[in-house]
Amino acid sequence: MALNAYLNKKVSVLTLDGRTMVGTLFSCDGSMNLVLADAYERIIRPADEGVPSEEVPLGLYIVRGDSVAVCGRVDEDIDGKIDWTKVHGEVLGRRKFRDMNHERKMVGQKRSRGRRKLDMTRE
Repeated sequence: MALNAYLNKKVSVLTLDGRTMVGTLFSCDGSMNLVLADAYERIIRPADEGVPSEEVPLGLYIVRGDSVAVCGRVDEDIDGKIDWTKVHGEVLGRRKFRDMNHERKMVGQKRSRGRRKLDMTRE
């Protein structure tokens, strides 16, 4: 598994619901379930809110594989120079996936009426 190279290294995990967790990758499996040690969530707020962004400590944290969008290594030298309370940004759009179970069943089967598309809607 490609993430084994990141074991015991600092990683950033972006989830499908737009959350960002940072921590030391303690363990992972083939389903992309991740265990982060010394984890914290980075909450980046829009500048117009007037509230500083923050890092909320989580401790030992498990991220389910089906909620992981991206997992990448953190450059600790660069990361340590950033004052995350002064970083601002817009909220990432969230997507809701429907009919996923049906799509999983259809994989590998011949479809007589053409391809079915997932219904993706913004919340």
